[in-house]
Parts: sequence; structure tokens; C-alpha cells
Amino acid sequence: MPSFTRLQKMARDRQKVTGEEYQTALQELRTHVPNPALIPRAAVGQAGFEASLLDLLGQIDISLWPTGTPAWGFTRLTPRLNELVAEFDRRCLIDFIKEIMPCDGGDAQVYGYPGLRIEKAGNGVALLRPGPPGRLILRVSWSDWNKAAAIARQELAEDHEGQPPAPFWVERPQDWHPRERAYVAQWPGRHDSTGPFYRNASPLSVLLRHLIVWNGGTNLDYIKLWTNGAMHDGHAYPIHFAWANGPTHPQILALLQDPIFCRDEQLGRLMSRCRCYQGACWLTLRLATGNKLFLRRDTEPVRLTTTKLPDREHYRRRLQRRAAFCADHGLPGPFDNPTSPTRKHGTFWR
Repeated sequence: MPSFTRLQKMARDRQKVTGEEYQTALQELRTHVPNPALIPRAAVGQAGFEASLLDLLGQIDISLWPTGTPAWGFTRLTPRLNELVAEFDRRCLIDFIKEIMPCDGGDAQVYGYPGLRIEKAGNGVALLRPGPPGRLILRVSWSDWNKAAAIARQELAEDHEGQPPAPFWVERPQDWHPRERAYVAQWPGRHDSTGPFYRNASPLSVLLRHLIVWNGGTNLDYIKLWTNGAMHDGHAYPIHFAWANGPTHPQILALLQDPIFCRDEQLGRLMSRCRCYQGACWLTLRLATGNKLFLRRDTEPVRLTTTKLPDREHYRRRLQRRAAFCADHGLPGPFDNPTSPTRKHGTFWR
């Protein structure tokens, strides 16, 4: 059993990865005595749940987010065996809901995470699926969630020419919608808890549980993830993880590869040293699943791309709604350039 002095040091080390307050980190470690893990590994079902979330988070349109926004909105994480608790930047809540919560995609498709539902969890909102394991608790109020969800649904209606996709999580708040079940049944390799995605989900879960590491740098401009169907059908497709500014490769590897921080499971084996060219630095890891993980840090501004909004007036309305949401909640203005529909926005292939 570790001494209290040892637990105190572990708590300080844990803070570097999770961003937790010291007392929170210490309490979490003390609940797992005599064998506390600095960053506990998720149970199999929870790991698949977290990997699915990260797969979707990587697709969020971040073109309206200001420089310095925390990685996908997460400011602190408390990882546990069967759940993940997150402090969250409410400025990012609208886009989070639009990308994550399931709705009818038409033609037997489902947007978002099939089966995902919400329920009150103390002072936060719990995201879970009825039946399968997996749970994420966001430290945002029920009122904040509902206000952000109303704006998200309004923007989805605009994106679909006034005909918003049916939100399954609103229509069936306690159970799966039949179209969600049918969609999941079409893709067992991706959604079945015994399929290849869940069996190989641990590396993405490790990435999510260490995500706060990316907040440790300065002026994180954007962060993106492409899984390219990796692990969906048992093939070892590469995974691409890219960010601009923020922490350097040595800073990332110091936490992702150090056995002190990844005692239970290191992220992967380093295959190449940092290679810098064309305004980016590349690093390659070989994961235990056989997939390659490409870590790319952009060192020069990437080309500007326009958002997927049809016109400037549409863009201004969206900015105004989000600015009002922030003002209502006493948050700083969310946009660094509120007059132009272009912003630095990362695309993996130049």
C-alpha cells in the first residue's frame, strides 16, 4: 500500500494529465488503494464508448471556435473504470450536441452516436446508452444543456433547408428508436460490443483520457482526428491526429509514453523520430492493435477554408445566437473574428 506521501506525489503527477484539482486527484487515488493507477484503464465496454465518442469528436466543425479553445471543449477529466467525468467549456456545447447526439440521417442513416441519451447526474448531465455500458458526465447544468440543445436543433434545421432531422434522443428519451437499432444492426463490426471496434478501442480511450495534455501548450488553434474506418472491420487502417500550435511532440510523448503516466497501458511504440517539413511536424506510433497513429503538429498557419454556411447573413445569425448564449451565461465572447466566414481550419491533406 503506498504511503500518504506517495499518494500526494501521484496526485500531483495525475494533475498534469487530467487537469483535476489536487484534492480531487488525491481522493480518486485513495478510492483505489492498495493499487491505485495514476490514470485507470477503462473497462472494455467503457473503452468502446469513449472510443466512439472520440471518433465523433474528431469530426466537429471547429471553424467557429476561437484560438485557445480547450481540446474539444474539455478542461478537466476524471477517468474511472466505468465512467468519465468532464469539466466542459460551455462555449463548445452547441457544436458538441450537434455532432454527438443521434438524429435521423435519412436513407436508413443515423447522425451522431446511435442510442445516446441524457439524464440528470447531480449538478451535471450524464450521457449514456440504455443497455450497453459506457457513461460520460459533463459538468454543465441541465438548463445550460437545454438552451444549447435548442440552438443546436435550430442550426440543424438551417443546415437541412428548414427540415431538421428528427432528434431520436428527444423523441425516445428512455429507449432506442427502432431506426437506431436497425442502423446498428447493419454495422456489427462498428457497434457490436463483441466486434473489432470495441475489441480494439483501448488506444482511442487512452487518447481521450489523456486529452487534457493538449491543453498544456499555448494558443491551441485546432485539434482534429480521422480514424478512416480504423478498427471497424478488423483491418489496421491508420489513425490521424492533428493539431496546430499547442504542445510540442516531446511534451506529448513525455506523458503518453512515460510508464509513470501510462503504467497500465502505454499508447504505442514509437516508430519514427519527429520529421518536420511543409509546415508540419510528424510522428508515428505503432499501436498494440496494429494500427499506425500519425501525430501531426502544424507549425505554420494552414490555408483558410470557408465554413459550410450558405451565405454571410446565415453566418452572422449563427454568430449572434452563440454570442447571446455566451452573454446569458457570463462567458467570454466565443469568436475571434465575428465578421468573416473564414478562419484557420485544419485539413489533414494539404
